[in-house]
Amino acid sequence: TFETIQDAADARDRRRAELEAGRPIVRVADGRTLLTDFAERIYFPQTAGLRKASTARASRSRYNAHIKPAFTDTRLRDISYESLCDFRSKLETTAHSGQTRREVLYVLKAILEEAKERGLIPANPAAGLRLPPKKPTQVVVPTYEDAIMVVEAITHPVARMLAETLLYAGTRVNEALALRWDDIDFDEKTIFVSRSIDQVTGELVAPKTASGVRLVELPDALVDRLRAYRERQLAGEVTRADP
Repeated sequence: TFETIQDAADARDRRRAELEAGRPIVRVADGRTLLTDFAERIYFPQTAGLRKASTARASRSRYNAHIKPAFTDTRLRDISYESLCDFRSKLETTAHSGQTRREVLYVLKAILEEAKERGLIPANPAAGLRLPPKKPTQVVVPTYEDAIMVVEAITHPVARMLAETLLYAGTRVNEALALRWDDIDFDEKTIFVSRSIDQVTGELVAPKTASGVRLVELPDALVDRLRAYRERQLAGEVTRADP
C-alpha cells in the first residue's frame, strides 16, 4: 500500500529493475524458513568453499556460540533492524572483545545477505547495522632476556627449532610450521615465506594478502642453528612426519 499512485508506480519500476538484475521474487512459503535452518542447511555448506578453511571454521564457531542460541526459533522474515540492534546490545554486555562482537555481527549480516540474494527476504535488515568500533589491544612484549630464557627451556628439538625461528626471524607460527628446506637460502641467509599451514587440516595455504609473501633476512645465529638442525635431521637424530 502506497500513499499515492506515483509512489506505487515508482515501487513497481524499482521492482522491475531488481527482477531484470536477477533478484528473485520472495515466495510466501519461503518466509517461514528459520534463520538457523537456512544457515546450517544452505549458507555454511554452500559458501564454505569460498573462504579459507580456518575462516570458515571461525565463522561457524561464532554462529554456534552466539547467533544460533539467540535466533533458534526465529523466522528470517521476522528479523528486523530493531531486533538486530537488541542482539547487538546484548553482545555488548558480554565479556568478549570488540573484535569478537564485530565478527559475530559480520557473520549474521553475511547470512542475511545470502538469504536476500536467494529471494528468501526482500532486503537485508542488517545492511545498515553499525558494528562496534575497533579498539586497539595493548600488547605486552616480553623482554629479550625473558624470551631467550623461554626458548632455552624448550628441550624437544622440533619445538626448540620452531621457537628459535619465531624469535630470530619474526615469522608467524603457521608460517614457520609450513617451511621447507628449499625455502631457506643458507648462502644468502634468507627465508622465503610463501605459505602457512592450517593446523587443523594440515593443508598448506597461501597468505591472506600479497604482503604475506616475503623474503626474511636471517641473523648468523639462526643460520647456524638451522644448519645444525638439518644435519641432525639428515642423520636421523631428529624426525618429523611431514615434509
